[in-house]
Order: sequence, then C-alpha cells, then structure tokens
Amino acid sequence: NNLLLEYPLYNYVNDQDSINVAIVGLGRTGSQMLKSVIWCGQIHGYKLRIRCFDKNAPKIRREFYAMCPGLNNTEYDIKFIKADVTYDDFESKLVNTEREDNAFFSYVIVSMKDDQMNLSTAVKMRGIFRRTRKTFDLYPPIFARVRTSMKQSNLSNTNNNYLKSYNVIPFGDIGQIYSEKSLFNTKLEKLA
Repeated sequence: NNLLLEYPLYNYVNDQDSINVAIVGLGRTGSQMLKSVIWCGQIHGYKLRIRCFDKNAPKIRREFYAMCPGLNNTEYDIKFIKADVTYDDFESKLVNTEREDNAFFSYVIVSMKDDQMNLSTAVKMRGIFRRTRKTFDLYPPIFARVRTSMKQSNLSNTNNNYLKSYNVIPFGDIGQIYSEKSLFNTKLEKLA
C-alpha cells in the first residue's frame, strides 16, 4: 500500500484510459500486491487489467479465488499466466500477453524469493520493453522487491544511474515496512 501511495496507479494510465499491471511472482508480496492493486485500481472511467506471471500460476489462481471468491467474475480482468522468468519463453509470454490485450503494461511489479532475481528480472523486462516498443514514453516503471535495507539504500542512492536508466525502482525492504514513517504517515492518516 505504501508503494501504491507513493507511486499511484492513476499516474500511469495509458492512452486507452486503462491501467495495465503486470505482477511477476505471486508469493506473499505478489499476492498482497494483487489485492492492493485491485483495491486501489478501481478508478471511475478507467479499465483495470492485471496479468500475473508465476511458474505455479494455476495453483495460485485456485488458492486466490478460494480466498477471494468475489473477485472471480467478469467485472475484474485478472489473468494468471504460467511463466518461469529463468526460461527464454518468458519474453514471448510477456509480449504475447500485451498483443492479446492490445495494450502495453503501464505498471510492473516484480517480487520473487530472491532480491538478485528480482533485480535481474526487472532489468531483463526493461530490455524486452525496449525491443518491443518504439518510444521511450511507453516504458512502464518497474518496481522490484528488495528486502535488504543496505542493498535498498545503495540502489536508491541518487548517484546510482544504473537503475535510474532502467527506470527500476526498488521497494519493500524490511526496515522500510516496519518503520515509524510507514505507521505515522500523515498522508495515510488523512486517507484513513
């Protein structure tokens, strides 16, 4: 929720008045992000499309709809796609999903087990988007889960042009999640 507050979905609406979100990895963080994106993405006048990529997508889909049966109707455009980021077919699944939807992803969240895997997947996805899109303004921000506070601060450093050039934004280190700043955030309190 903190990530969606800092980087709201409505800032990344495409020209078709839709918000197209890709979530890669549906562990605890990815599943929670899915629920938060559904909640925060219901904006009047905009279509919300969510595409979830995970190597255990069919199992996760069953579990998700067992926990949230109200979301399993045509009002919500959610698809679970079986994909393993370590294989070459991930690129074709990502690109084919965009073609089938006839819409580019406008917001990407990567959250798997390992920080390094999250970062390398985010960089890999940026390369895919650069190869398949013609203009820079069609590149979505990619939010990569980084759990280690030290790594997070090094990556978020303003001198780190490597991640800035890829528009990869690290989020979710343990120190950030369980800090007083997230508990006593005046913006969050006003919203509440």
